[in-house]
Amino acid sequence: MRKYLSFVVAAAMVAAVSCEKNGGDGGGNSPVPGSMTDSRDGRTYATVMLGNQTWMAENLAYMPEGEQDTDISWTEPRFYVWNDYLLDSDDETQRQMAQVSMDTYGVFYNWWAAMDGDSAPAAGKTAQGICPDGWHIPSEAEWNTLIDFLSEAGYSADEDDPLAIAKALAIDKADTWMVDPAEEATPLPSWPAVNPEKNNASGFSGFPIGFRACSGTDIWMHALYSAGWWTSTESSNLDGMILATRMYSTDPYFRTNSDFNPGVGLPVRCIKD
Repeated sequence: MRKYLSFVVAAAMVAAVSCEKNGGDGGGNSPVPGSMTDSRDGRTYATVMLGNQTWMAENLAYMPEGEQDTDISWTEPRFYVWNDYLLDSDDETQRQMAQVSMDTYGVFYNWWAAMDGDSAPAAGKTAQGICPDGWHIPSEAEWNTLIDFLSEAGYSADEDDPLAIAKALAIDKADTWMVDPAEEATPLPSWPAVNPEKNNASGFSGFPIGFRACSGTDIWMHALYSAGWWTSTESSNLDGMILATRMYSTDPYFRTNSDFNPGVGLPVRCIKD
């Protein structure tokens, strides 16, 4: 538990990103920072406008009162705090760890919790899900629109590959993105884990906090190595699966078509209606 404490506390100290990093043209293609307040709990979030889309620049941290879970379900809503720190623990240190974790990484929702009773929307429609009024769970198509904008606006970390935009979305905090010890390839400057101070040209601030598994013995997986968020889109490849976005420490690409069990706990990024 202690080895994670410094990671959680350090991450809470992340500073605002400068817009002077590589990416964008310094004009209409530059990120436009802002903020919004969730009227349900009064929490204020950083936002960023990229092209015609406005995104939360932090993970959603809305936890319905008394809804934190430590068990799993593939069919019912579940709400988690990273590493299963308990907000209502009898231990003060545990409560503080839970609060810092939620403030930094947001809440992890399985898909049923993220959708808050909404069904997967038809093409061109939206689902508010657990997002505040005026915001919704992004579809795969909306995530792909973000990729298209960043690629066309010059946010790639590889001049020969316009789709290498993962670094532009990844948080620029040192010692946050780590190279997987199992990775044998030669490190590339387009990886989020390489020269992280050059990350986050978009201001999106994606944390590599992994996900909460819904099967097996390893409950919390891929912290420091991957970031991902739910889409509102069901998989067309596997029945019962949902599409999630994925970004890895050793991959220059941001991927939007990973098939995930709806019982997995992932962060949520809301997009403005």
